[in-house]
Amino acid sequence: MKKILIVAKETFFRQIKSWGFIFMVLGPFIIVGINIIIGLATAKSAHQKNDTDNRIAVVCKDNLLKTNLKANPDVKLYDNQATASKLFEKGKIKGYLYLTIKKNQQLDATVYLQPTDSSNIHKRSSVIISGLQNNINFATAKLSNEQKKKIMTVPEVHVKQAEKSKEIKNDTGIKIICFYAVCFILYFILLIYNGVTTQEIATEKGTKIMEVVFSSMPGGDYFIGKIMGLIGEVLLHIGIYLVGGYSIWRLLPYFKEGKTLVHQFDPFVGAILGNIGVYSLIYVVAALIICLILAALCGALASKPENAGKTAQFMTILIILCFILATQFNNNVHSNLLFVLSYVPFISSFMMPIRIIYEVASTWEILISISITVGFLIGILILIRRIYPRLILQTDDSVFKALKKAMMK
Repeated sequence: MKKILIVAKETFFRQIKSWGFIFMVLGPFIIVGINIIIGLATAKSAHQKNDTDNRIAVVCKDNLLKTNLKANPDVKLYDNQATASKLFEKGKIKGYLYLTIKKNQQLDATVYLQPTDSSNIHKRSSVIISGLQNNINFATAKLSNEQKKKIMTVPEVHVKQAEKSKEIKNDTGIKIICFYAVCFILYFILLIYNGVTTQEIATEKGTKIMEVVFSSMPGGDYFIGKIMGLIGEVLLHIGIYLVGGYSIWRLLPYFKEGKTLVHQFDPFVGAILGNIGVYSLIYVVAALIICLILAALCGALASKPENAGKTAQFMTILIILCFILATQFNNNVHSNLLFVLSYVPFISSFMMPIRIIYEVASTWEILISISITVGFLIGILILIRRIYPRLILQTDDSVFKALKKAMMK
């Protein structure tokens, strides 16, 4: 066991110290960081622009009106109509309101609008005009204190808002997002580590150092150590993404624009994580381990390191086919073919999460499928562990001949 752990440790550290792994891990964070910075800057700019453009320009000379309007942050006062008219003609303001008071204390208002009232100047102006006229009426009516209290009575409003998260969780749109999130993540990680594992194993093909290693420890144990090291690399990779993503999400509220973003999307993120569930993650991990084992077999079947890409094509094609099949069942989750494929090892890692997300699979069906997948994983691990030493030392046979020879011995 000690030698297995030494091999696992050496494989793990060699992989994570490579520039390929570093760029592979940091790349998404750099891209996400740039997008967040651009998004926050754009949102801030748009927010500032909207604050200026959406204010209602008001032209009035009456001091009483000016006093009332200065307290309104939605209003920008102008002393003369000529200035407002020029800005209006140049499109600098969306519209403006010209106010005067008649002798009978009636408010005379004229609203100037652009052809398209995108900022709802008309509706907003009506609210301002009504409020000003009420203030004028209140000031000139000479009401008693009791009458003033009656007029100032406001309605009592009770707001009962449904819980947003419960409504979102069962939303079809959220289920579609969860489905594609699981499929794309699984698809890209499998493709990446299929190539990494195949190349890692193929580089040792037929070398003298392997003969020395196998003379000091069983070849099967060496294979287990390699797989453990590669699994550690994958788990570290995923762990960095999870911790990094969680940290970024928690840091966003410390920024003004980020706080709004988190408040808006936090229920959706919670709903997505809730829909994905633990069972889907089990399938993802199982698919990764199966992929690593089969990719190691592909690497061992390569006649030389340069041919690693060719032998990796088997797993590449299988992964692509699984992904394409999964996307076809998005709108047909009750398909009999989907039901059957959700029990086929490795393929089930793409298919069963669809049924889990759309809640069409019972707990017993999920457990049976997981049991079949785990049984298959253990079976291929035992088989490839047995034939790995024979394959890794062969360099002169074709893929099928090498596999046949290893199986016959």
